[in-house]
Amino acid sequence: MKRLISILSMVATAAFSMPAAAYDAVADVKITQVELTYMPEHIIFWADQAVGACPAGSLLDWVPRNATQSSKDQNAQAVLAALMTAKSTGASMRLFVINTGCKVEFIYLL
Repeated sequence: MKRLISILSMVATAAFSMPAAAYDAVADVKITQVELTYMPEHIIFWADQAVGACPAGSLLDWVPRNATQSSKDQNAQAVLAALMTAKSTGASMRLFVINTGCKVEFIYLL
């Protein structure tokens, strides 16, 4: 019985544990520039303020992700559309960034 309770306890702990954050910093920013040259492999852009260790005006890098090249291309198109919308309307974006290399992990259009 003790073993069953111990196993159930471990399963419950594993099921309800939160994974570690995959980013170092979060900030709400305005997009100042979008670089289209490296689409669809990378979307490079700049923001008006610092995000973590990435100073204002530093290059921020989004690398499209998904299982297939087709879905990566669709991801790149969606992120580019959101960046262009934010740039043209002045809307803010919430960026979740890894400090090393200023790699953007998540993007929210606010």
